[in-house]
Amino acid sequence: MADISISRDHALEPAELRKRLDRMAEDMNRKFGIKSRWDGDTCHLTGAGLKSGKVVMTPTRVSLEITLGMMARLLKGQIEKEIEVKVADLLRA
Repeated sequence: MADISISRDHALEPAELRKRLDRMAEDMNRKFGIKSRWDGDTCHLTGAGLKSGKVVMTPTRVSLEITLGMMARLLKGQIEKEIEVKVADLLRA
């Protein structure tokens, strides 16, 4: 079961959403060493502090599920808040 699960509706074109998600992934890689790999409309996340993670985009919704490693769970509240802010910024038209 995911430690962090966020789903939001959006009104972005698929290409624009993918571009914004790619920018967010690059930022996460620079700041936290988290790597991303796309498989269709699912982006798989790996890296320090993560057991697993994925972002799924559909024409009307974006969903993120992350299972944190043991040490990262200690900071779950802070991590979740930061992700919430990033997702809200990402989906702003």
